[in-house]
Amino acid sequence: MYLEYFKTVEHISVIEMCKKVSLFAEKVEDSLELLKVDVLLANGLVLSGRIVKFQEFSSMQNIWLETRNQNDTKSSITLLNCKLISGITIVDFNAYLLLSETNKGTKKIGLLELKRCGKNVEDDLNKHLGKKIEVLMDSEVEIHRELVYRILEQIPIVFESILIDEVSSNEVKNSIDSIKIVVTDELETHILNRTLVICVKEKISNTILEDRKKLKNEIEKLL
Repeated sequence: MYLEYFKTVEHISVIEMCKKVSLFAEKVEDSLELLKVDVLLANGLVLSGRIVKFQEFSSMQNIWLETRNQNDTKSSITLLNCKLISGITIVDFNAYLLLSETNKGTKKIGLLELKRCGKNVEDDLNKHLGKKIEVLMDSEVEIHRELVYRILEQIPIVFESILIDEVSSNEVKNSIDSIKIVVTDELETHILNRTLVICVKEKISNTILEDRKKLKNEIEKLL
């Protein structure tokens, strides 16, 4: 688990977390796609299942918790007063982070905004390397712009973590003249004719923290 998330984690109560987890149910058809949680009760009992609904009325807050038998063939529903809950465990926290990111909705990125971000990345790399690195992007397909922008924003952070000494700075300067971001499921990130080609998958399957770490490792292996 990458602890960077907790450096800026939002202040949230147990009940608010239950409500947030319940929102994932609005975008799926089968409860098996939901996050597994362990609900800790004030009396010491633990209920394991999936939160399928949060209800709030007057001063009452309830959750509908689905529990299943060992073979996932039969489900039961428990209506639980949130006042009885003292804590919640998210069994797969990386899955929670990914769902949180993807459920925010895809931000529409205009071509001008994408180019402006690219220019900022070029300026940042120039500042760290003392060399102009041209940034090229796959921007013709509108839906690809959001995917490109998502990774483009991470490039300064990735290179800052790579350029830790003179040796790494010289290696980058001697190997890379430009960076190109393309959206493809066919290729992996590579260097071609001194161009670092960053290949972005068409479907987001990792959190941005995981993708940032992955990109750093890929670049370091290529240098």
